[in-house]
Amino acid sequence: MVTFLALPAKNNKNFVYLLDKFQPGTATLRTGVKSQGVFNYELISKKMHFLQNNDTLELLYPESIRDITIGDRVFEYVNGKEFYEKVKYDNINLYIRFHASVLSKGKSAGYGSRSQTSAIDNVSIIPSGNTYIQLKDDEIFEVKRDYTFYIPVNGKLKRFTSLSSFSKIFKGYEEKIKNELEGKNLNFDNPEDVKKAVEYCAQYILSK
Repeated sequence: MVTFLALPAKNNKNFVYLLDKFQPGTATLRTGVKSQGVFNYELISKKMHFLQNNDTLELLYPESIRDITIGDRVFEYVNGKEFYEKVKYDNINLYIRFHASVLSKGKSAGYGSRSQTSAIDNVSIIPSGNTYIQLKDDEIFEVKRDYTFYIPVNGKLKRFTSLSSFSKIFKGYEEKIKNELEGKNLNFDNPEDVKKAVEYCAQYILSK
C-alpha cells in the first residue's frame, strides 16, 4: 500500500464530478507499484480526488501516477497535465478529455423567475490549481460539460472534432470511413457515438 501525498480539496460543495459517486479504484505508479483508493474526477479543476478518513483530498504529485483504474475505466495521466480516459480497441486507443465550465444564467428575481443578464458570463475560478468557484449572490448557475477526443498516432495525440477530421487519421481509408459512417448520424460531441466510430475503425491500420 502506498500513501499518496495529498492536498485538502477546498469547497467541495462546488465540485462537479465525472462519476455519480466516489468509487473504489487502483492507482498504478510509474514505478509499477499499485495502491488502492476511492476516487472521482473533478471536472472544473481537472484534478483527481480521493477519499481518506472522510476527507476529500487532491493528489499532490499526479505525474508520479501512470494510470488509475476505476471499475472498468482507465484514466491515464497525459502530457503532465490531466487525466484522460483511455478506451482500448483492437489496434486503437481512444483518449477522452473531460472538462466543464460553470455559467451564469442570471440573478434570481423572486417568485420562481430570474432576471436576464446581457450575456452569460463564466464564473471566475481562483487560479494556481485551487478548486474554489467564486459564486455571486443570488446568481443562478448551470454546468456545461465538454469532451475532447484524441487518437494517438506515432506517439502524438491527434485531436478530432468531426467525421471529416476523424477519417483523416486513417490514411487511405478516408472515403471508405466517411461512406460507412455518414448514414449513422453520429454526433462527434457525444462520447458514446465517438466510441462507435472508433470501434468501427479498429479494423484499419493507423496512418504513419
